[in-house]
Amino acid sequence: MDARALNLDHLAPAEASRRLGPIRLAQGIAPSHVLAFACVAISALSLTVFLNFMQPYLLHGQIAVAGGQTGRLTSHLAMMQEILVLCCVGPLGALCDRAGRRTVFALGLIVVAVALILYSYAASVAALFAARAIFALGTAATSATLATVAADYPDNASRGKFLGLMLITQQLAILLLVATIAARLPAWLVARGIDPIEAGRLTFRAAAGLGILGAVLAYLGLARVRPGASASRNQGSLASLGLIADHIRRNPAYLMVVGVAFIARGDAAIMSGFLSLWVVRNATAAGIDTPGAMHLAGFLLSAATTCSVASACLAGLIADRVNRMAALAASLALAGAGNILLLGVHSFAHWPAICLVGIIAAAEVAVVVCGQAVLGEQTPAALRGAAIGVFSMFGSLGVLILTFAGGLLFDLVAGAAPFVMLGAVNLAAGAAAFWVWRLAGPTGATIAVHAR
Repeated sequence: MDARALNLDHLAPAEASRRLGPIRLAQGIAPSHVLAFACVAISALSLTVFLNFMQPYLLHGQIAVAGGQTGRLTSHLAMMQEILVLCCVGPLGALCDRAGRRTVFALGLIVVAVALILYSYAASVAALFAARAIFALGTAATSATLATVAADYPDNASRGKFLGLMLITQQLAILLLVATIAARLPAWLVARGIDPIEAGRLTFRAAAGLGILGAVLAYLGLARVRPGASASRNQGSLASLGLIADHIRRNPAYLMVVGVAFIARGDAAIMSGFLSLWVVRNATAAGIDTPGAMHLAGFLLSAATTCSVASACLAGLIADRVNRMAALAASLALAGAGNILLLGVHSFAHWPAICLVGIIAAAEVAVVVCGQAVLGEQTPAALRGAAIGVFSMFGSLGVLILTFAGGLLFDLVAGAAPFVMLGAVNLAAGAAAFWVWRLAGPTGATIAVHAR
């Protein structure tokens, strides 16, 4: 394989580029593009967290669901979504290389906004599945584009700091928009005389408005050019995916980070979907109404998000100063240990449990920062959309498998069971990442692609 055809920017001489503070940007990327991307990413990620976080509100009020079935219904909805994402995200990633990031991103956010409005009016489980299917199509577009743009914009030497900055911004936005506003808005509306069901619908409509705003900003504010654009247009989608398959075969570091996508997306799905469900189930069993239980879940999410912000800052700096694969292995090990320790938690009303959730959230953010730093470093620029589409496909497969198992464990074993499962998976992945790091040699140098 010709390295020039793949435009391996991390192996090429550095060219003049702009800076955003200490962060060096890729050639052709301006600080205004980064600002627009940060706002669009906030919209896309906040809406994904919002749906998982607010779903228990519907399952414990608007839609009649047996108490012992909520875990399985949550997992089945997530599984259906990820099957659709799994089928669509690879081709959409390749489409990003041909049609442009901003067009695919904007269309995806519009579809997500429509799905959220439909979700709030669902009166049956079948209607929930239909709305979630539409949401999945929008999510496939936004997730493929989000990761692609995040790999496009920074210079390779600044990937860790760039990803850390983006995650700090996103986590602060989630803290404000989901853990604070969305968690409290239904109770605030109910206290002012609005029916609980209508309060939920108004909350979902507000979230849909954020999606529309993000779509407009994506189309108008993202860069029209990108690294490797001319080369990528010469490749068809199937040819691009074939080259990426060969890239995976010959690059252990890229193969490892594709495996991390399986785990990291599953971690996020379990944490956002089952943690709030666990809290709401325990709170309602103790006599707290659903809006009050959501407020309690929001406090827990606030604590986790605060730790995530601190972790994003630290992990971004570390990822640019040490071997990124070694940092990834350590982050996976910490996330695994934290999830297993949740086995001893019986109430989230005490600070030890809250602190443990914060540690897990911090470790999972470190996994994302270090994993995406390795991903951007090892991904050919000219095929970046297709490569990250494959990365996202494995992430969807992880959500599909882990949420299915998590739903069964949640209903049949205990609320902590899905997290213990995640702990074991993270520890195994940490051991694999350590092996790949050692495989690179005594210095732990990054494994590079070998041109034919």
